[in-house]
Amino acid sequence: AAAATHKVIVGGPAGLVYTPEFVMAAVGDKVVFDFLAKNHTVTQSTLNLPCLFKAGGVKSGFRPNPENTPGKETFEVAVESLDPTWYFCAQANHCELGMVFAINPKPGQMEQFKQTAMGANSTTPAPSGTG
Repeated sequence: AAAATHKVIVGGPAGLVYTPEFVMAAVGDKVVFDFLAKNHTVTQSTLNLPCLFKAGGVKSGFRPNPENTPGKETFEVAVESLDPTWYFCAQANHCELGMVFAINPKPGQMEQFKQTAMGANSTTPAPSGTG
């Protein structure tokens, strides 16, 4: 099968969210993030530390788009594995407000990831066995 391109809107009219908040993708697919209103990031993290940059992970850096122009600021991630990968917006407290994204989350993991992100202290791992 030909590689697919999955488009994800970052911010914009929907608010502090990625739309959609996760995609199911095959190895070789691309995920293209289209940054809208204000200034956001796509920063890789882990399931248990959703608001903390994963050493060696992917990060877009800040992509300001105050004019809210679709296609002006984009960032592409190549899907290299079917394993879940986790991302967040590193702007201020956006992650703690639930601005998180995943590629290939297993059933139930997206909810766990988002709840952990919105927890009181995002730099502390969630207790094992929760979610």
